Amino acid sequence: MPHAITKDEVKELDEQALRGKRSALMAYLQPAHRSLTLASFETVSAELRRKRTQTPATSENCWL
Repeated sequence: MPHAITKDEVKELDEQALRGKRSALMAYLQPAHRSLTLASFETVSAELRRKRTQTPATSENCWL
């Protein structure tokens, strides 16, 4: 991983792509690149959480 992942890079990704990037970042946690990788991991995780909260509930028991 040569560079940090920015918010702009992850905004257009779907959940599957975000999960893939997050998994790759977890596998890449090496001491030499730890701070850059953790910052990118947090960026990807935050976007994944944001997308999940914007997805409407699809529960059959939802009365709204």
